[in-house]
Amino acid sequence: CRADLKDKTTGVKDKTQVKAALEAGTYIEKYKTAEECYTGLKNGEVDAVIDDIPRLKSFIKRKESKGKFVITGNGFCPQPYSFVYPLGSPLKKKIDIELLKMGKTGEYARLKAKWLGIDK
Repeated sequence: CRADLKDKTTGVKDKTQVKAALEAGTYIEKYKTAEECYTGLKNGEVDAVIDDIPRLKSFIKRKESKGKFVITGNGFCPQPYSFVYPLGSPLKKKIDIELLKMGKTGEYARLKAKWLGIDK
């Protein structure tokens, strides 16, 4: 997929995905926010946008975007996210327990699908 971006203009949030876009050999159009990137894509200012997959999925599911855009590939430069707490924080155990419960009941998957556009 990155080879397809060669010599195309890619919208990126300033100082975030620029490295990945440069590695793809694209021309860069920097925007302050993801929303500005998406507006640039809708207006034809850029050929593609590089952003976090959950945000991209949310964008293409919007009413004004449905059927007009597609996400290709499985992404690149994955960045796992997690929580950080002060050492000895009582929040760690509480949040771990709640996340496990949500995983077992399907609530975690439902929330990811609703708010992040992630089906799996």
